[in-house]
Amino acid sequence: MALKKREEMKDVLVKKLKERTTAAGISENKAGEVVEKNVDKFLEEAAITENNLKRLEKNVAKESGAEEIFDAVSAYSAPMKK
Repeated sequence: MALKKREEMKDVLVKKLKERTTAAGISENKAGEVVEKNVDKFLEEAAITENNLKRLEKNVAKESGAEEIFDAVSAYSAPMKK
């Protein structure tokens, strides 16, 4: 993925996931740390699919402590093609 597109995707994902996580009552600092870490890992390791985006959201919820809103999930299912 081109660097510019990756950064744009990262910005969108971080913004949306932080909004959802803080709406669940998680502090903005904790939400920011968890979201940044998971989005970076996602963009490096996973293909951008609907299922993987759902897993990303659930992983963020679980790690941030908002897991009562989402179900726990495992690693990403479709590896990124290089």
